[in-house]
Amino acid sequence: MTIILKFLKKPIVGQTWYNGDSSWVYSIKRINAELKTPNQHYFNLVELEAKNLNKKNNNYYGSYLNYYCAGIGFIASVVDEQIVCYLVNRKITK
Repeated sequence: MTIILKFLKKPIVGQTWYNGDSSWVYSIKRINAELKTPNQHYFNLVELEAKNLNKKNNNYYGSYLNYYCAGIGFIASVVDEQIVCYLVNRKITK
């Protein structure tokens, strides 16, 4: 799965939206979050909560906290206060 976020305006805590089939709801929880991954400490992150509304689909956790950084993009996903995936490195291509 690929998630691409482009904020056309400044993110606002409390903004909420649904995916196309309404099986997920997304909410901005913080706009100045901080997170330490095994390889870097990040500041000024957007913390986005993703909640699975489709209780029949057990292939996903019920709720994620996803972290994004301006100029970089995805940083990490956290479930139950544990990092489940994170950015290891990034390669800029032209």
